Order: sequence, then C-alpha cells, then structure tokens
Amino acid sequence: MAAPVILASPFLTATPLASATFYLAGTLTLATVYADKAGTPLANPVRANSAGVFPAIFRDPAVKYRLRITDHAGVQIRPDIDTLGGELAADAAALAYTAPGTDAVERTVAAKLGESISVKDFGAKVDGLSDDTAAAQAAYTATAIATGTEYFTAGTIVQATDMTSRAVHLRGAGRDASIIKPATANGVALRARYNAPSWDAVTISDMSITGAGILQGTGFRAGSDTKLPSEEYAGRTIITNVQFNNLNKSIERPFGQIGQWVDVCQFTAANYHLWTSDNDAGGDAMHGGNSIVTRSHFDSAALVSDYIRSDTVGTGQIVRRDNICESNPGWIHYWDSINDFGGVPGAVIENEWNEANYTAGSVTIGGATSAPGWGWFNGVASLRIVDTPLGPLTLAQSNVTTRDCALDNLAAINTDAASTLFHDNARMFAGHALGTVRSIGAVQNPAGLNGPAYSMPKPKGLFPFTANILALYDGQLPIPFTGTVNVSTTTSTGDPGLPFLLNTQDLGIATGQTLLPTATFTIPATSYFVLQYVAKLVSGPRVLVRVNGSSGIGGGLVLNNAEYKTMTVVGYNPGAAAGNESVYHTAGASTSIIRIAGLAVLSFPTAQAALEYANNGLFPAFDRPAYTLNNVAASRTLDPTTATLPQTAQALATLIADLKLGRLPK
Repeated sequence: MAAPVILASPFLTATPLASATFYLAGTLTLATVYADKAGTPLANPVRANSAGVFPAIFRDPAVKYRLRITDHAGVQIRPDIDTLGGELAADAAALAYTAPGTDAVERTVAAKLGESISVKDFGAKVDGLSDDTAAAQAAYTATAIATGTEYFTAGTIVQATDMTSRAVHLRGAGRDASIIKPATANGVALRARYNAPSWDAVTISDMSITGAGILQGTGFRAGSDTKLPSEEYAGRTIITNVQFNNLNKSIERPFGQIGQWVDVCQFTAANYHLWTSDNDAGGDAMHGGNSIVTRSHFDSAALVSDYIRSDTVGTGQIVRRDNICESNPGWIHYWDSINDFGGVPGAVIENEWNEANYTAGSVTIGGATSAPGWGWFNGVASLRIVDTPLGPLTLAQSNVTTRDCALDNLAAINTDAASTLFHDNARMFAGHALGTVRSIGAVQNPAGLNGPAYSMPKPKGLFPFTANILALYDGQLPIPFTGTVNVSTTTSTGDPGLPFLLNTQDLGIATGQTLLPTATFTIPATSYFVLQYVAKLVSGPRVLVRVNGSSGIGGGLVLNNAEYKTMTVVGYNPGAAAGNESVYHTAGASTSIIRIAGLAVLSFPTAQAALEYANNGLFPAFDRPAYTLNNVAASRTLDPTTATLPQTAQALATLIADLKLGRLPK
C-alpha cells in the first residue's frame, strides 16, 4: 500500500460530535482510514469533537471512498460524497501548491481546490435541461458547513436553492457565463429563508437569472410561500452584478423584510423588476424600508419597474440613486403607504435617467387600471427627487419635493387635496411647469422654442386669494384676552424690530397666570389651516406660548429674549365637525410682558395652498399696514368720481409707502 495521504478541506468540519463514516465507493462496506502517514488504523466511524472538528484523517490513495456524515444522534446531515479519492485525488492531495503572492503559505492542490465548492462537485450537469436542484442544494449544504462561497460554474443550470445560512454566499462566473433558471416555470430560482436574526448580509453576484417561461417565475424571493417566524430577516441580501431577465418578478420581498441592497444590476423583461409588499400571505414580517438600489439599469417592465407597498409604521430609507430607466411600457415607480413615521429617513430618488418609458395604453395593478406614468405615490409622507427628468405623476396623500429636476416631460399631475408638490431650482426648455416652483435653476430657450413658464408662490405682500381668514389681529386691533392684566397698545412709535408696523400690542401676564384670546378660532371641518403668531419678550421671565384645541393640533414656542419669533402651525382638521383652537400664554415665577406684532389664522382648501402660504413668509396683518398723512389715516381705496384732493394725496402717499417697502398695493 502506498503511504496514506491526508483528507483535505472542506470535509473536516461538521456539527458538534458528528460522525464521518467511510465506505468503499458505491457500497455500504466499511473501508479503512488511518490516523497518520505511518498507516495506523483509525476507528471508523470517526467522531468529531464538541466544536465539530474531526481529527486528522488519512486515506489510502489507491482506494475510492464513499463518505457519509451524521450528527450526534445518527441523523444524516448532508448527501453522501461518492466517489472520494482514487489516483487523481491522491495526486491532488500529494501535490504541493504555493500561490504567487508574497509570503504565500504552501498547501496541497486538494486543499486549494477545497476552498471553493462548485455545484459540479455534487453532480450538477449544468446543461440547461437537467434539473440540478439536488446537486445545487447539496453544494449549498456543504458550503454552509465549511462556510464560504458556493460557485455556480459557467453554463445554464436549472435549479431551485433554499438559502438558509448567512455563512454562504453565491457567485457565478459572470453575468454572461453563469445562467440560473428556476426548476419550474412559475418557480423561484433563489429563495432566502435565513434562520437567524442578524444584519450579516448574504451576497449574490456575477450571474444571470432568467425565467423558464415567458415572464414567469421569480429570480430572488426573500421568504417562504407563507410567512415564517424568521421572515423578518430574509430581506438582508446584497445583490450585485446580476442580470434578471424574462421573469414575472425579478426580486420579490413579500412580507416587508427590511434590508435590500441592489448594485450594478441589469433588469430586463419582467412584469415587475422590484416587488415589495407587506400584505402577502401571513401579513407583514417587517416594514419594506432600508431598500437601497444604485447604479442599475431597468428596461422592459410590462407593469411596474419598482413596486412598493409598506403600510407598516416606520417604513423609511427607500433610496434609488444613479439608475437608468428606459423602454419600460408600464409604471416606473408605484409606491403605496410609505409613511416614514418615527424619525426614520424618508424616500429619495436621485439622478435617475428617464427615457421612452410608460408607453402602454393602460396597465392593471392590484385590480386598478390606469394609464402608466413615471410615478404613482399614495401615502408617501416624504419623497425627495433630485436631478431627475420627471414624467406624469399621480399623488394621493403624498408630499413630494424636487430639486434640480427637468420638468419638460411633467405633462400631467393627478393629485388630491392632501398632497403637495414643490420644485426647487427647477429647469425646463419650454412649456408650463406643473406644481409650485419655489426657485428657478436655469434660463433655457433654444431656437424655435418659447421660454418656459413657472407657477410660483405669490409675491410677498400679495395676499393668497384662496385663503379664508378665520382670525386676524395687529396692533391697530388688539387681541382681547381672558384674564388680561396690564394690556396696552402702542400706536405712535411702533417697534424698531418691525419697522414696517406702526402698531403693536403689549400684554402683561401675572405670575402663574395663563391667558388666551377671549374668542377661540373655529377651524372648518376637513380643511387645512395655518396659524401664525409673531411676538417677543419685553421684560420678566420667559413665557410659554402653545396652541391647543379640539382639532388635535399642537405646537408652541418659548419667548425668552427681545427678538421677535414667529410661530407657524400648519394643520388639518380631519373631523366631520368644526374644531376650535386657541393660543395659551403661561408666565413664570414673576410677571412678564410680551409684545405681540400679529396673530392670524387662515384656512385653505388644499395642503399645497397652505404650505405655499406658510413657506413664503406672508402675514396678512403685515400686508395691510396703516399709513398717515398729516395725522389722517390713508386709504388704499379711491373712487375717482368723488375723490377730493386730500383723499387723492392720501392714496398716493399710501402707494409710495407700499412701493418703498416692496409691496404690491391692494
């Protein structure tokens, strides 16, 4: 007998107290293995220690073995390895190998080969015809024991792998070399069912996953058919340099499952490229956030390229950056119920190419048929879009802000009263921008095109005509307070802090006293409102100012120095009945005096109008200051048929004062 040779990795580790039984290849006849090169016989089966590590095992290089590994209870934990050894294996185990790197460690060729486990090591045909599921799963199980990477060799492999370990990564020979197909037309090629909670992410890379039928099957699915207790963790997977083609759903997260990172991937023909829902069988396991998709290409999505439904509280950090979307007949983004409550990041779409998309006449999503567009957003609390050419939008109870975006193709907006759309640093070549443009980023007027037109907020000093004034006070019309002590109105010198006002109101608040306006402010049912209050502390300890009432809106500020502060509360009264709000003032350890410059409460028909007004620094009381000429109040109204010369002079003085202050006259 030739000198025994050592058995190489990855066959030397298992579960604690496992047993390795060696048979003659193709039989159940026990074979002889050895403890050393001298040929000292070793008990067969060979028992692993409590860490799952076997002692050194030597074999006869001329013998082919069959290896079976069982756990401590005798239950087989992976498929038999048959055949192991023989002359070729003996040569590999006997040959030394040293890598070309500096200070490389010498090991055997067999040890080097054992560092990567291929599906072919377990009998995969990789011919595109045979079902290689058993071989691929066996390779996965062996890799889970050794920890490392399962290798999908070049060729087309028909299989279905259940991914249960976070210690196994999957890698192919390249996107054009390793082609993975589901074992059945409607099956799943790779399914993640990780059995332990962890942020350790599994990587899938360098392969193509293509459907077995036409737009059938799923490329990668995070989760079982029905939610299991560990499904929350099944989404934490990194997918990089993978091509998906001819599938129903390329990537599917059926139960929310936080944690999805997709980078440098190619998505072609599919009904859905990315599918996330927390409403499939069994309900949500977690929210569908922490989804980062970057530097990828999306084309030929028949229904939706990027579908998300995640009404679980706390959904956030939905990021789409540096992607290319072109030639998708259906919707690009179809997002439902991304609420991002609880202080989590919102949603971001940045630097996305948009060309030749949403060309289908209509598509049906979840039973609802519509003409597709660039974005369908329902219940998206906060979405920021940056440097992206926009297309048609549908908004419902969503808040969208764009920056540095081209608006030329924003041809249609379907929106409800609860949604807002603002554009900052907008740009376009021609036409009329839809939505409110807060700032213009470029002047572009190519030959043959008319210049663009933008809908911008009202200029300062121009009152919003869509508003309904519910309450309005300035220094000329002091606020009556309940429990007022030491109220005075300044009518001559005004306040240097607000030079355009000639009148302010001083309010004294005694120790421990809480004052509020005598009349509450009635907020109409199902309306949006803005409450503005401008005041400062004149003397005494700080004063707490807060808003409270039956509409369920709260807010407040602290007046603690001589600088004017503006409190702006934007709210919505969702009730079927009108609600009442008021402003409460509470003093500290001693009497305080505050100076009130104005208080206004306005209601609006839409959230867009309310936010436009609140963000533009308007204040209706400040828009109507009183000017005097020879101690006679001036008027902005003038009847030319009856006006006297003094009245005309007074109106002219008012106009000059308005112009000096940059206001448009009423």
